[in-house]
Amino acid sequence: MDASLLWLIGPELAALTIAGAVIAAVTIRRLIHGPRPTTCNCERHRRQP
Repeated sequence: MDASLLWLIGPELAALTIAGAVIAAVTIRRLIHGPRPTTCNCERHRRQP
């Protein structure tokens, strides 16, 4: 594998890794918290009408 080829692939691979990490974090958070609750009585959502 050429070093120049690796240098060309590097930024795209990094961007894909970052995007994958963000998607994974959002997916995990959604799995933990479930869909956005409509009637939530926690401190964070109590202020909203």
